[in-house]
Amino acid sequence: MPKQIHVFISSTFRDLVEERKAVIETIQSLQFSAIAMEEYIATDKKPLAAALADIAQCDIFLLIIGELYGTLDSNSNKSYIELEYDYALQSGKPILCFIQENESSSEIKNSNSGQLYEFKQKVLSNNIVSSWTSVKDLTLKITSALARYQEILTIPDETGEVETTWDENKFSNSVNTVLNSRRVLNGAAIGDVFEEFTNLHPEYGSLFGTNSNQKSNLMDLIGEFKKNSLFKPLHAADWARLLTEIYDVKINSFSINGRMFVIGALLAQFSTPELFEQNKQFLEKGISVIEELAEEHKSDGDGNPFTFWLRPDWIATYQKLINGEDIKDLSGQTGNNIIDTNNLSDYPSKDDSLSRKSLAQYLAKRVQVIYDRDVQKAKLGSYFMMLDGPWGSGKSTLLGFIKNVLEQGFTVSDAGNSDLKPQKWIVVNFNAWENQRLDPPWWFLMKGVYSEIATNLKKDEVRSKWTLYRFILNEYKWRFSTGTNNLWAVGVTFALFIAALILGITDKKEFEHLWVPATATFIGFLWSLTKFLRTSLVPGSAKAAQSFIEEYGKDPMQVLATHFKKQIELAEKPVAIFIDDMDRCNKEYGIKLLEGLQTIFRKAPVIYVIAADKKWLSTMYEKQYEMFSPVISKPTKPFGLIFLDKIFQWTIELPNVSVFHKRTYWNFLLNIADPTKEQATEKEIENINKAVKNAVTNSDKISLAKTNISEQHQQVTREAIISSISIKEEDKKLEHKLQDFIDLVEPNPRSMKRLINDISTAKTMSFLYKQNVQENQLILWCILKLQHPIVADFFWNNPADFEGLIYPKDNLPPTKNLELFQILEKTDVKKLFVFSVNGETIKLDLNFIEEMKFNK
Repeated sequence: MPKQIHVFISSTFRDLVEERKAVIETIQSLQFSAIAMEEYIATDKKPLAAALADIAQCDIFLLIIGELYGTLDSNSNKSYIELEYDYALQSGKPILCFIQENESSSEIKNSNSGQLYEFKQKVLSNNIVSSWTSVKDLTLKITSALARYQEILTIPDETGEVETTWDENKFSNSVNTVLNSRRVLNGAAIGDVFEEFTNLHPEYGSLFGTNSNQKSNLMDLIGEFKKNSLFKPLHAADWARLLTEIYDVKINSFSINGRMFVIGALLAQFSTPELFEQNKQFLEKGISVIEELAEEHKSDGDGNPFTFWLRPDWIATYQKLINGEDIKDLSGQTGNNIIDTNNLSDYPSKDDSLSRKSLAQYLAKRVQVIYDRDVQKAKLGSYFMMLDGPWGSGKSTLLGFIKNVLEQGFTVSDAGNSDLKPQKWIVVNFNAWENQRLDPPWWFLMKGVYSEIATNLKKDEVRSKWTLYRFILNEYKWRFSTGTNNLWAVGVTFALFIAALILGITDKKEFEHLWVPATATFIGFLWSLTKFLRTSLVPGSAKAAQSFIEEYGKDPMQVLATHFKKQIELAEKPVAIFIDDMDRCNKEYGIKLLEGLQTIFRKAPVIYVIAADKKWLSTMYEKQYEMFSPVISKPTKPFGLIFLDKIFQWTIELPNVSVFHKRTYWNFLLNIADPTKEQATEKEIENINKAVKNAVTNSDKISLAKTNISEQHQQVTREAIISSISIKEEDKKLEHKLQDFIDLVEPNPRSMKRLINDISTAKTMSFLYKQNVQENQLILWCILKLQHPIVADFFWNNPADFEGLIYPKDNLPPTKNLELFQILEKTDVKKLFVFSVNGETIKLDLNFIEEMKFNK
């Protein structure tokens, strides 16, 4: 899991009691660790010393300035918060500053207003500061600021884990010191890494050249890189891996020293045509650094030329740069493209190095089957799916692939076409985190759905324009109808005003008598018009939506639900709503949005796909309904997950990444080819797809992957098979298979449907990523995760404990985890680890978990 970020909260206490409480809750809701005086326990340390020690260990220093300057330190005559700020500033910590904009009505008097003013000026001169006016305003701004640091301070790999280790034997002590520094360990770009070298050894002239110009050139480069570099920050382990891709570290078992690190990083910086063009303005300085460091390395070493240490595919890059030749001439070689900056973007990837497109094809097919069976035919209303995975695991990318498949639609020529209707979908993207500052959430979701459907219908060349006109007409007819009573008042008062005005003009004798009614009716017209605009949804603003809820006479939620359902039906296409970044939202907004989906939008024939870390959503509900948790929770299933089971009918857990796919994805990021692997040609891929398409049954298709072909060809075959699998055939086979496990399955239709979806998805991923596990083991594992998730999570994270808890030696009880052991002794849990089917014993054990995690 990503390293937890520690946030030190520095502020006065008496004037900011409620603010501190709200800020601590906000920080914890983001899954950060809040370090605050409220958490301190009795100790013999002095308060200031304890605070400074915590600041030294924290990742972010959060300063909140209110009305008070704070308690003074007797030695310095400065407040504790100013001393804390000074220490954080000197330590180079990331500092987030929030200063209260207006004085409140608090009766607390500040006797140090002069020092407070000077302190504010100091902060304003050193930092970018945000002002705040209320508790809500403060927490929203802190949430926004901290969210940016989630991506800067924790850099997950493709599995969601932060890799923090590398082979230190391949690097010198200086390089390992730099890589292990907090700044580089958590992610740093090339300029920051070089700066760490200069900070570590400012006097270490041989590292950067013996003449003063050389040192000046490097410092110039640091400034240029920090302003202009196209590199994204790389985690220390990734920097280590990059350098081992450039140097042949097997030669004489040498280690990469500081000079070589700088040269290698510079080679990569200038190694692609795009980077070469972008960085031409300081190419000369870079070459100067490379030349002198390479010469020093030669003279200090065994006399070999510097190219002796480079991998073969990097020698040409090095020689071209030294000779001042254009790097674009190297476009056909492997080494020069090691860093493709486009591949390091934070945006969802369009690359399929992890075989996610074929997985998306399968998931989209299952969505279509569910829509036809449960939403359309059975009229069960909406269907809720969750795409579960930690930050950085590729949820947004997979959502994008699924969206592409649904929008392109299935045709009768698709393999397994008996499952599918030849139709295209409307997919609405809604980013929850980007919209969480907008209230009410349901209104902005409705507007997004309306806009996307209208846009889709405008582009539709099959349906008549009447479909679009009817959809738009129904929308505005409904918006007007939300203020019908006041609209009648507008019409009546306006008619009376016009009548009085006309009579007064045509009959001047009557004008003296009619000016009073005319004025009154005009005022009535203005009042009723204002009331109409406030209570109807015609303006389309958030304020109008909120006023509609507060002032509408009938049940407003029912009115919204009825209209939303009608609009979805008028679209005449299947509609899916993809909600991303739910695991970046605060508790209040997240629950408000999900509850809105469960009430307002539940009856509409829509497929909802929510991408989030399940643990985040579970924690939201546990915190919100904490008082009910002891009553509802089970020993092996927490309250939050029970709540999520009521919402979601299908949860898709993104799998770990296999060794093959890790290598493929890393090569994609570095933009290099693996010369040891035979790539499938377009003609070969075409033949594979044809063979899969011609296979009649799922079993026939799967057998094609068992032929003796290369790893690359076998993966292409597996992807083609998964893309063409028949969902209905798979489900029928699985329903028959589950008869052997009937004693383990919860006896209700909802659980059985969920289990079929879970097992089928697990089987698909196991086949796609070549996990060597049995189908019966997957069935047991899916049942365990569904019924006893706490137990499943424990063994997933602690597979070595299988021996002590499930298969104890000599039947002796374990010496640790006794509470879990007692739970496992219950029959309904223990039998999920060892179960017999038709005389065959099925076991969940260490080998199974290791295979599932690709650790074997």
